Amino acid sequence: MKGSAIAKDMIEDHKPKLFGKNIQVRRADNPTDIRWENLEVTYWQLFFNQIKFYFLMCCLMGAVIYYIIYPYTRLLQLVTDVLPTTEFCDNKA
Repeated sequence: MKGSAIAKDMIEDHKPKLFGKNIQVRRADNPTDIRWENLEVTYWQLFFNQIKFYFLMCCLMGAVIYYIIYPYTRLLQLVTDVLPTTEFCDNKA
């Protein structure tokens, strides 16, 4: 018991600080007393948040396709229109 009494004195005497303020610690609730977070958010709010997220992702993907992929495929098409075909090369030989 002597060791635990010393440890208890050390814990009680030591006041840890975080950013210059004392840390306040309290005993955790029993495992059956679960405190759920975001209880104020309803099913419909979550549903509409998901709809907004998917709409935003579709807009983002559309912008990527329109501004990045489409110009490169158009450029590739223009380059292939300028290059000679295999039929042209076979006829010259």
